[in-house]
Amino acid sequence: MPPPINDGDRKLLLLELRELTGASLQKLWLPSPRLCVLQFRLPGRTVLALIDAASRFAAVTPERPTAPESAPRSQATLRNALEGARLSGAALVLPRDRRVASPRLEFGDRFLIAEEALLLVEAASGRILWASSGAQRRPGSLYPPADEAQLGEEAPVAGRDQKVREALAAEERAGVAARRKEVVARLRSRVQRLRRTLAAVEEDAARAARAGEERSRAELLLPLASRLPRGAREARVPDWSRTDSEGRPAEVVIPLDPASSATENAERWLRRARRYQAAAGRIAARRDEVQAALSRAEALLAQATAAQDAAQLAAVELEAPPTRPAGKQREPARLPYRKFTSQTGAPILVGRSARD
Repeated sequence: MPPPINDGDRKLLLLELRELTGASLQKLWLPSPRLCVLQFRLPGRTVLALIDAASRFAAVTPERPTAPESAPRSQATLRNALEGARLSGAALVLPRDRRVASPRLEFGDRFLIAEEALLLVEAASGRILWASSGAQRRPGSLYPPADEAQLGEEAPVAGRDQKVREALAAEERAGVAARRKEVVARLRSRVQRLRRTLAAVEEDAARAARAGEERSRAELLLPLASRLPRGAREARVPDWSRTDSEGRPAEVVIPLDPASSATENAERWLRRARRYQAAAGRIAARRDEVQAALSRAEALLAQATAAQDAAQLAAVELEAPPTRPAGKQREPARLPYRKFTSQTGAPILVGRSARD
């Protein structure tokens, strides 16, 4: 099967990119070590472009390929080197030690080149400033002299959008797989967290259901509490709500905390019973809320696991709750002194070191 983009297509796509000469590079992304997406700003509009080392082409693109949210460390390095620069040209170059031409985007004194991987080269010296993972050339080495191909006359590329999509198909599949892995991990973590929350709420609901038992136990104990010595481990009390055929009350054995008096045991049960009975409605509402959230999270997890393309993943992410970025706690500012107070109440400030 012939490659979706041939040398003629590469030249025509680069001619399209040349129309962006003078545009300011606002932002760039590295979805993978072999693909860079660039956002250019022109008067009144924003344009996306890409440079791909896998198929060795550069082109204007209507959208960013799917990629994981996490970015390689090298993305920040390349951003620092290029963001804010202006596109000054686009070319197809053939280094003298290679047999295949590579696209080159020019940003004043720096070039972004797509060979086996991506390279950032200093224009004047040819020194390689940065290389993405998998590059055969290393930073610090010199990029060899290269011949620039004539791009010819500008003309429309037949089936342009389809060819670009086919050239990026493998990249898109890898991006969807990586993004799906992130979404599934995030949703699975949410499901596990909600299950733990539901278990805790169910435990509170069980305590609320037992509140009546604790109240009854306290009411049986209180009339006889003053007769029981501190340290008793149990109390045997009559329960007049249950009598036998001769009218004698049933005897109930109530376990006690020996560290507290019988009265303190009963008062603790009453306080807890009142608290849980007052909260019973809130606990039930919270249980319903958490159960509904858990059911929804489990459904989204199943959808994310089965997602086959970017549209299906986007639908899941649209319904999933946003992730909260971990807040970084700011360390308190270091004071250059220690503070003491004299007998009269006057503050005394003492430097921490000779420098202070």
